[in-house]
Amino acid sequence: MFRLCLAAGLLLISAAALAQDPAKTPAKTAAKQPPAPPDPKALEENASYLIGQDFGKNLANAMKQYGLDQTALMKGFQDGLVGKNQLKEEEIPTIMKAFFELYSQKVKKSGEDFLAANKKKEGVVTTKSGLQYKVVKQGKGKTPKATDIVEVHYRGTLIDGTEFDSSYAQGQPIKLRLNQVIKGWTEALQLMKEGDKWQLAIPTELAYGGQPPAAAIPPNAALLFEVELIAVVAASPLPFENK
Repeated sequence: MFRLCLAAGLLLISAAALAQDPAKTPAKTAAKQPPAPPDPKALEENASYLIGQDFGKNLANAMKQYGLDQTALMKGFQDGLVGKNQLKEEEIPTIMKAFFELYSQKVKKSGEDFLAANKKKEGVVTTKSGLQYKVVKQGKGKTPKATDIVEVHYRGTLIDGTEFDSSYAQGQPIKLRLNQVIKGWTEALQLMKEGDKWQLAIPTELAYGGQPPAAAIPPNAALLFEVELIAVVAASPLPFENK
């Protein structure tokens, strides 16, 4: 700030000196004009377009995820804009409940088909519970118990490769207690050693079942994880367990 003020002062002094000597006075330049205020109509149109475009992307994602009919979807959208509804209000809960039950069944079937094909791949081991794992890297450290706290790096995806969670993306591993995670993790990590890195394919029964914790995970979805067991930590309470 001091340097800027000093430079400004010197500039004013120089300008005053030049003003006293016409021979040294430079040609005047046009003052920089402030930007013109945005046209309200154009601003409204552009903002409306961006909101509509973002809404369209969300609709496209929903169509892909749920297998929606585009013609019926657009008809419903247009009717909604003008306050129309071709269905009776009392029908809506029954229709939506039946739809999501059907969707959940489709997700479960897709997971079962994926696991049936995956178990035949080289290096994949299937346990009695249905958990599938493949060793990517072998470690030589300790193996945790269900009551232990472990430090892990992980990446979780749906069977189509869509990522829903990742400690790698967060830039640091996490610590958790093994008996407080999904069953597939509890089982798998008790088979691993420190330094191991495994790929897990977890059936819905060993994951979240019909009650996933986030919208990014469909109900009854089989889940894939890449898990690296960094360390078995002393069985002291985690920060939130002290509260």
